[in-house]
Amino acid sequence: MEILALALCCFLGLFASIAFGVVLIIMLRHSRPLAPSEIAQAESSAAAHFAATVPMLLAWDASALDDLACRWEGTKGGIIRGEYLGRVTSIHQPQRAWLAFYLCLKGDQGLVRLRTSEREVRLDIQRGQARVSVNQTPLGWLRESDGAFLNEPGQVIGCYKRYQGWRWTMGNRSLSPRYAAVELGGRMIAEVNDALNWGAGSGSEDTRRQLIRMRTENLTDDETNWLIAMAGMEVYYDALRMRAAVNASPILRG
Repeated sequence: MEILALALCCFLGLFASIAFGVVLIIMLRHSRPLAPSEIAQAESSAAAHFAATVPMLLAWDASALDDLACRWEGTKGGIIRGEYLGRVTSIHQPQRAWLAFYLCLKGDQGLVRLRTSEREVRLDIQRGQARVSVNQTPLGWLRESDGAFLNEPGQVIGCYKRYQGWRWTMGNRSLSPRYAAVELGGRMIAEVNDALNWGAGSGSEDTRRQLIRMRTENLTDDETNWLIAMAGMEVYYDALRMRAAVNASPILRG
């Protein structure tokens, strides 16, 4: 009996050691930057996704930003390197979408590509900042620590004052949406909601809630591009939330 108990303890110890080793390996691989081969694979996956989805997008116009819903539909998967691809739907035409996106996520690093019917906005997120480009032309940087927008020379030109405190979640869904101001050139141009959710039903609040509430008209191209980039950041934050989700009762998280 003592031998059996000892054997069981040894087995449990070995199992715990293996499990700890697997978790450690995953954590170490999460912390490494995306390798060139991983980036190449991500770019290929994004191209295939856009080839299938962009032709079906609504034709972009001045009403598009105001009509983006706090809901995206699509697929997600991966352990070491997560992939999230889908569409951000329209409020007034829930079966249609204005934006298609592809996100590759590894640790807190991300590559986000967003497509409308007439432009591509890309975010390369690493070390607490996101580099933004539009149609392969650099636009500037978002600094996550304070939400500052910087132009290419490094001058602060605006900010996104996203809520940084605790929030209610259920599984992978945010239950405490808040709007945060986007300022550029000394004026508030819009507010962005921080509860973009995946796969909510057609009758949910997410489908009727605006992702972006416009606060001014006649946007410049750069202002439009920054707001699309903020939609991309919300895709990124939702992916982080999904990865950390606990499938249980509602909990309070930061």
